Amino acid sequence: MPGTLFDPMMVQAVFTGGGNQTHTVVRNIEVYDASVFATAAQGGGTLQISTAAGNLMTNPLVCAVDGVVSRAVSLDDATKLAAAGSTLTFTSAGAATSGVATVHCFVTGSGTSLA
Repeated sequence: MPGTLFDPMMVQAVFTGGGNQTHTVVRNIEVYDASVFATAAQGGGTLQISTAAGNLMTNPLVCAVDGVVSRAVSLDDATKLAAAGSTLTFTSAGAATSGVATVHCFVTGSGTSLA
């Protein structure tokens, strides 16, 4: 079956004690999943990923129970693409939110055709 291969990649942010992080995208990407691995307990702790313009890409990812992995249950079709040079913002809720957030994506426009 004809198709296109794309280069997979991940963008990660490590949180220890809350805060926000911004990462610049170096190639055009399309986000297809996001997850967070909590590394400490934080009641009500969440992480959320958004574009530089503040448009949300995911629902809030629960980051409240040490050792638990949470995945995005929704991705916004309108914001899942990020152009090279744009930024992804990882926003935490909870002063002690600690974990590793991972955005799973693939590089667009550089695939190899199988057709």
